Amino acid sequence: MEDMFDARQAEIEAVFTQFVTRLALPGHAVAYARAITRAAWDAFPRCSRWHSPEQFVEVLVFHAMKAAGVPVNQAMFRAASPMGNMSMTARHWLLHYPQFFPPGLRVASHDPGAEPFYAMLQDPQLATEARIFDAAHEDMLTALRGRMRAGVCILLALRANPRDDQSTTDVLATLGIGMASAYNAAKRAGLLLPRVRINAAMKVESTA
Repeated sequence: MEDMFDARQAEIEAVFTQFVTRLALPGHAVAYARAITRAAWDAFPRCSRWHSPEQFVEVLVFHAMKAAGVPVNQAMFRAASPMGNMSMTARHWLLHYPQFFPPGLRVASHDPGAEPFYAMLQDPQLATEARIFDAAHEDMLTALRGRMRAGVCILLALRANPRDDQSTTDVLATLGIGMASAYNAAKRAGLLLPRVRINAAMKVESTA
């Protein structure tokens, strides 16, 4: 195991550096990934596909993002990944890798809140509008985890001010949020009816 890691270390480092650079991964997440690299390597079965540098690095970075509370922008992740631009659902290793990790490497569920998802939006005005809905409906959204809370508020913002150049489904997908999930969460929270809009003073109002 020692010799195999040493033999692949330079290749792993090259793949890792290219991936995190393209992904613009925050420094604290990069540091965590580097700190657990050897322990993660040793956790996987010897001479298995898990030790392919490309697959290993993708798992390592994905796990580091989870541990550091960094939201996964699926489009960016796919485009930057050394495993290619396949769908996230096709990346079955990201679902199954935790079974190999010892307790010391596992991370408790971490909720980064909604703000990191708003910050990832390419449309600053949409982010502002989503934050307004978030603040206005604090009491109705408090039970939702950050990802879904952001999804609901972005959905409401786009229903209030539709964009001609982007669909709600596509916007949410870039944040790893399913349209159906956001819609159902908004409906359960009682936020779909009546329809809402944002007036010129940026206050939330109900339409007649």
